[in-house]
Amino acid sequence: RASPPARSFHRDIYLDTSDQTLLNKGVYCRVRVQTDDRRLLTLFIGGGTSLRGERYEEEVPELDPRQALEGNSEPARRLRGLVDPLSLKPNIELEVERWSRIASAGFFSREPRFAFLYDLCTIRHGGLTRSFEELQVRRLAAGAPHLDEIAHALEQTHGLRPLVVPRHQRAAQLVVSMSAEVAER
Repeated sequence: RASPPARSFHRDIYLDTSDQTLLNKGVYCRVRVQTDDRRLLTLFIGGGTSLRGERYEEEVPELDPRQALEGNSEPARRLRGLVDPLSLKPNIELEVERWSRIASAGFFSREPRFAFLYDLCTIRHGGLTRSFEELQVRRLAAGAPHLDEIAHALEQTHGLRPLVVPRHQRAAQLVVSMSAEVAER
C-alpha cells in the first residue's frame, strides 16, 4: 500500500572552497531553500567511501547562505572547525523536483514503513542545463522487507542500479563536463 504521489520543489546550494577542500575530505555543506522560503543548513561528514557518516542539519533564519555559515547553528559551528566560512562559495546549485510516496509493508498494515523519493535534479552552468534523476528509499520503521531486498527488486524489475556516489559528487562531475563543453563552444 502506498500514498498518492506528492510533488514538491526545493533548491540545494552546495558550498565549498575554490580548491574543493570539503569535497576532498568527504564533507559537504548544503543550504536547502524550500518553496515556503525555509532554509536548512546541512553539514555531512562522511565516513570514507561509505555513505554513513555524521549529519548535522538545522533550520536557519538567514536568507544569505554565507550568513547562515556564520550563525550559531550546530552545522555552522562544526563547519568552522573544518574551514574558514569566508573561504566558502556556492559551487553547485541544484533545482530539485521531488515526487514522494509513503509505503506501508504488508496488506493489512497501515504503519508507514518506507518513503520513496524520486528527484529530478537540474544543474545550470555556463548557459548550459543538464539533469539527472535519483530514487531514494528511506526506511521509516523497522521490519521486513530489508532495504537490500527492495534495491534488488528495483534492479530486477526496473533496471535501476544502486549508486554509492552522493548527489553532490554526481553534480560536481557533471559541472566539470559542462565546463569543458562551455570551453569548447
